[in-house]
This record gives sequence, structure tokens and C-alpha cells, in this order.
Amino acid sequence: MTAMGLIKRMLRHAKHLLVVATLLAVAPAYGAVAPIELAIVPAPAPQLFAQNDWNNLSEQEKQLLKDHRNRWDKYPPDYRSRLRQGAERYQGLSPEERERLQRGREQYKNLPPQEREQLKRKYQERQER
Repeated sequence: MTAMGLIKRMLRHAKHLLVVATLLAVAPAYGAVAPIELAIVPAPAPQLFAQNDWNNLSEQEKQLLKDHRNRWDKYPPDYRSRLRQGAERYQGLSPEERERLQRGREQYKNLPPQEREQLKRKYQERQER
């Protein structure tokens, strides 16, 4: 997800939370509901940093994700997690499915940069929906 997509998503959630908080605040004055106390408890921080450290990857994951090794530490934790999930899915594919995936990857690598950028944009637009 792009930074702009993430910001839009956060704003949507913030708007919904603001509406709910406002309704909860004014409802008791109109006798709609009994007053309640709200407690906001922060969710525990996910342990993504330690789990997704390169040294904690299995040898199979390291082999599958070797193209990302030099940039791994720069990736955000959620992106690392998605890469690991993809590696896990790849390991579950049949040999025929793996071959088909490899052919598609090679075709993508051989596309001119402009066409690759167009495909990336289309993919990102679909992911933001």
C-alpha cells in the first residue's frame, strides 16, 4: 500500500471514530442511552520486528527472498511480513505452479521499464480498493 493510500485509510477510520465518539458524548443528554465511561487501551505492539529479522528467517525463506537481502532492514515490518507470507505460499505450490510463476516473473523482468511501472500502478490501485 502506498503512503497516500495508508493516509486515506487512516483518515477514514479517524472520521468514523470521531462520529461514534460524538454520538456517544451527546446521546446521554437526549436520554438515548445511559452515560458510559470509555477507556482506550492501547493494543499490544506486534512482535513483527524480531520475527521478521533476516537472521530469524529459515534457510528456505532466505533462499526464496535472497533478492531482498540487501534492502531487508530498510523494509517496514508489515512489508517484510507480506514477503514472508508470499514465500510460505510459494513453498506450498506444485512444481507446475512454481514453473508458471517463474515464467511470469521472467516476462515481467523483461518488460520495458515504462510497462513495468504501468503494471505496478494498476496493481497498487487494485490493492487500495
